[in-house]
Amino acid sequence: MSQKKIIVYDFDKTLTKKDTLFGFFIFNAKKSIGFYFKVLYYFLSMILAKTNFISNRSLKNIGIKLFLSNLGKEQLRHKFINYKSQISFNFLFNELKYNEKCDYYIISASFEEYVRPIFPNFVNVFGSTISYKNNIAYSLLFNCYKKNKVQLLQQKGLTKIDVLFTDSFSDYALAKMAKKIFIISKNQVICCDSISDFNKYFNK
Repeated sequence: MSQKKIIVYDFDKTLTKKDTLFGFFIFNAKKSIGFYFKVLYYFLSMILAKTNFISNRSLKNIGIKLFLSNLGKEQLRHKFINYKSQISFNFLFNELKYNEKCDYYIISASFEEYVRPIFPNFVNVFGSTISYKNNIAYSLLFNCYKKNKVQLLQQKGLTKIDVLFTDSFSDYALAKMAKKIFIISKNQVICCDSISDFNKYFNK
């Protein structure tokens, strides 16, 4: 029996039109007077993360503290399920077709809990996760980002990827595992036959 082909997709801006994590925080936030100060603080934190003054993990922890720390686990569960209706999916998502000869993986830096309900049960979904204290959202438990994506897949017994779809150089570690890489850029699909092609596209 032949081994199934491994197809891996990033999520944000690979299957969606824009990043979904910030939208999720806004979706959950209380729209009080303090809301606008929280948004400004988070926006400034995003700039610091983009310029490497703070880590991606720190940015997510800031988002959890600002926007989720008033929510219980059960409240968040409903938010996770309902968030799908707020996401703008792109052409690649709308064209997704599944082949029984392939195993499919979605591996996202966003929260696994809201990405999971979007896909059929046979699709493997992995993402960042939240820890809870006294049943209230407290901090980031696992940051599914960069090399952590590879470590997670390796824990599941995967050492190679047949086809990877991504939009970002942050998935370089995943790209090194892939035989073929497709870069999603707005409405374009750019094929890379090697990690060298991948690096060239991002001017690395």
